[in-house]
Amino acid sequence: MMNKRQSILTILAFVGLVSLAFWSFMNLRSSHLAATDAAERLSRMRQIATRIEQVRARPVLASSEKRTVADIAFQVEQAMTAVGIRPEQVLSITPQPSRRVEETAYERQDTVLQLVDVKLQNLVKFLYQVRQSDGTELSVKSLNISAPRQQEDSKKEELWNAEVTLTALVFSRKNPPAAPGQ
Repeated sequence: MMNKRQSILTILAFVGLVSLAFWSFMNLRSSHLAATDAAERLSRMRQIATRIEQVRARPVLASSEKRTVADIAFQVEQAMTAVGIRPEQVLSITPQPSRRVEETAYERQDTVLQLVDVKLQNLVKFLYQVRQSDGTELSVKSLNISAPRQQEDSKKEELWNAEVTLTALVFSRKNPPAAPGQ
């Protein structure tokens, strides 16, 4: 009787171990497939991110000649008028020296615009509008927002100071052709 009982227990233990090994194998296989799929997706995402960085580095739309301060000021003024920012809220419009975009035939022409006491909603609308203006060469390179000094009436709407760097891309040969006779 002990022999028969031992045989049954041995068979049950063997079946249990085989079932556990099969279950473990299926879980391992499933995990392996999931890890392989995740590695493939990660590789594709890295390729896409690299492509995005390459495309982002290239100029999208460039002008054939440098923009004058008056041109940029006009485009800024149109965008401000469209969103309700008053001219007295513009502290300064300062053009920066042009800089070559790495290894390309383009230059980046930055202009720093300082605004004071602007509603945040109007600022966001302005940034959108300045990109949508007729001169689509302008884009927003950077934005710094700061709170102005303490306002006397706390019931007033929140106003902000902003420094916006607008960028225009300009096609410019790396080495301009030599003047005749030189």
